[in-house]
Amino acid sequence: MTKSETKRFFNNLSIAKKTAILIVIVTIGTLLIGAVANFGVTSMKQNYNDFYSKRFSAIEILNEVREVYTTDIQRTLLNIQKQAQKEDKIAAYIDESKVRGLAGWKNFLTLYYQNVDKEDFEQQNIVDALQEHILTVNKMLDDSMLVLQKEGKRSFFDIAYIPLLKSINLLDIKISNLVAYQFRLAKSEKELIAQKYDDTQLLVIIMTGLVLVLSLIFTFMIAHNFQKLLYNLSNIVEKRNRENSKMQHLLEERVNQAVNKAREKDQIMYQHARLAAMGEMIGNIAHQWRQPLNALTLLIQSFGTKSLSGKLNQAFIDKQVDEGLRLAVSMSDTIEDFRNFFSPSKEKEHFDVKKSINDTLEMSSFFCKDENIDIRVKCDKDMKIYGYSNEFSQVILNFINNARDNFKHRDMHDHKIIMIDIYSQKSKTPVVVIDFIDNGGGIEEHIIDRVFEPYFTTKHKATGTGIGLYMSKQIIEAQMSGEVSVKNVKREFDHHIFTCAEFKIVIPF
Repeated sequence: MTKSETKRFFNNLSIAKKTAILIVIVTIGTLLIGAVANFGVTSMKQNYNDFYSKRFSAIEILNEVREVYTTDIQRTLLNIQKQAQKEDKIAAYIDESKVRGLAGWKNFLTLYYQNVDKEDFEQQNIVDALQEHILTVNKMLDDSMLVLQKEGKRSFFDIAYIPLLKSINLLDIKISNLVAYQFRLAKSEKELIAQKYDDTQLLVIIMTGLVLVLSLIFTFMIAHNFQKLLYNLSNIVEKRNRENSKMQHLLEERVNQAVNKAREKDQIMYQHARLAAMGEMIGNIAHQWRQPLNALTLLIQSFGTKSLSGKLNQAFIDKQVDEGLRLAVSMSDTIEDFRNFFSPSKEKEHFDVKKSINDTLEMSSFFCKDENIDIRVKCDKDMKIYGYSNEFSQVILNFINNARDNFKHRDMHDHKIIMIDIYSQKSKTPVVVIDFIDNGGGIEEHIIDRVFEPYFTTKHKATGTGIGLYMSKQIIEAQMSGEVSVKNVKREFDHHIFTCAEFKIVIPF
């Protein structure tokens, strides 16, 4: 394959194939480098162990043999005149030292024959000569000790002392020669180990460089392919952008139309919710006005009765006028309270949660009393939140109306209880939690996940719109940055266990 064909072959490879080749090169190269390095280190370790056992162990053994003959035996021979022991004890000590020397020499020969180089004739001659001389020295020691035991120290010094010292000194020289030869062999083997280390290091460097070069080559080729790919993609994207830009204006118009329709739908839903709540409140106003209107009717009739009986006087007129004005003011206050309730909050403000709930309960107290609904509020301390107070009151009113409808649906006549529990809680940020619980039997499990959907209702179409809870969720979450959830729970009220619906409102301080 020519150079141009090779270049064309690699240029035609895909990015995936080039990446795979790069990964293979790096992986195999790393494994080879690791294998070579490990083999080299292991080999050097083995060579070092052999080097130590063959040379330094042999040198240690030879030094021990020399120590026996030149220190233990020779010193004993030099001090024979000074020693007070008898000749047989001296002979026994020298015999014991000789045995240790022969044992050490036997150990050396065992190690030597395990690692002997058959072509190293110089070392073999030194070992043979030393072997022969050790035997000679031992025989001279035996003969000298016989002379010492039989004829005494004087004959020992006259006959055997000087030749024996000369033989031991010559033995020391021969052992020194063998030790020196072992040191020369150790130095040579150390140089071989160092050379193997250098060769292994060089091979690792060469292989590392080769892997690096190949990796750089394939990395450059992959980068070049990516550059071409990006250029082609940019052309495709530019073409697509030109084609899609024409669709963008049409999509924007459709999105704007959809947004406007959604806003109109939300406005209609808000209006429906307000109208539904307003209908409830008008009924409350009529209910609340019924008693003062009856009182006013009786008051007006009293004027006719007094006039016919001739008992109409100024004191009676003043008293009835004051009572009529009081009733009129009470009715006016009722209208003002409901008017303020239905006036949407313009801006967010800090308002007291407990006071807002109590004001809402006061406006709904008439029908709650008529329907025998017991509303209980639990709040340990005053807590303020930031939001729209009137909208929040409408949420509470929606929950009360939802509970009323649930009581009616369950056909409950007594033990109708609503518990509103207000408390603070620390999470990531401090929050106020309002648990709104009614004991009306809870919400059926197959619809509990849908109660906040718009236009979803379990009531008859003539009495329910299905937007009260949806708008309550929108007010709390979209306008006041809170959360609303619902679940069924078991609660005890007045020593009875009820299945209850629990609406939980969580609003940041």
